Amino acid sequence: MAITATNEKRIQELEKLSSKSWQDSIDSFDRCDTDGFLSQWASSSMSHQYKLEAQLVADGYMTEFFTLADMDGNLVPCKQLETRYGTSWAIFNSFEDAEGFDKPIIQWVGLGDRAVKNKGYKYVTVVTLGKVYGPKSFTSHAYIAPAIYVATSDNCRIVEVA
Repeated sequence: MAITATNEKRIQELEKLSSKSWQDSIDSFDRCDTDGFLSQWASSSMSHQYKLEAQLVADGYMTEFFTLADMDGNLVPCKQLETRYGTSWAIFNSFEDAEGFDKPIIQWVGLGDRAVKNKGYKYVTVVTLGKVYGPKSFTSHAYIAPAIYVATSDNCRIVEVA
């Protein structure tokens, strides 16, 4: 995908913001040693977030992730949910159910390749609109994730079938 002049300008702005935030972090450390840890953390976190935003703009605001498909390669109405035993795939009756809350889950599928295959599914890589999410704590970092919660044929494109 070609980068437009507008996107090129936005990428340059984000790279400048990233550099400035990183320099702010370094300057804060030089001024007050370890006592300014909060401003140092915030500045370096923002630097990382701006870099990711620039990367996302350069990729045309698109990102790849994986989801489940049936053995014929058709997307399955599913999403990952936290359970008391860890994260699992929740399979729903329809894509509308998968996008909602408190809808009946028809099947639970583990995340491993073997569990997925034993239940009659396979992993597929899809491309969709991405979004940068900021850090949620001192120990986490900004990251790029899909801007959607459930992959459907309307909001993503299959690029690889495992």
